[in-house]
Amino acid sequence: PWADYAQFSVGNIFLIEKKFDRAILSYQSAVTHFPGSSLKEKITFSLALAYFGKEDFVRAAQEFGKLPDHARARFYLANSLYNMNKYEEALELFKEIVKNSSDRSMAEGAQYQIGWCYYRMNKDMEAVDSFDAFLKKYPDSEFSRDALNQSAAILSGAAQNFEKWKM
Repeated sequence: PWADYAQFSVGNIFLIEKKFDRAILSYQSAVTHFPGSSLKEKITFSLALAYFGKEDFVRAAQEFGKLPDHARARFYLANSLYNMNKYEEALELFKEIVKNSSDRSMAEGAQYQIGWCYYRMNKDMEAVDSFDAFLKKYPDSEFSRDALNQSAAILSGAAQNFEKWKM
């Protein structure tokens, strides 16, 4: 009766040790051998984390996508999409997380990533506005310095381009 839990726990040990291939095999075994397990959602989330850790963002997104009601999975799904250069899709998910999350760390991370999505989409002023909103809401964040530096770099680049255009 504890076999699904044991297989899940073995996967967790490999995940903690950053042995992602072994973790993936362990979680896949748990899914295959115990399809009706009460741990199915946890196994799927952990499998997705292993793919994410391995930087296989396509498979991570597929697994996270199986958990539409799981807030942390939505956050990781957005990050997977971002890492796959799907910035518009990631942006929409990050905005949803900021709007709906009661978890401060997830909302904070999502607000920060919104600025990066805009930046990667070459929407510099939206990126600056987003980083500024982040700094106002989370001035004590570990990402504050980076958000400030990125915002300043964008504005500096815009000023230099303006000077070139003016000549």
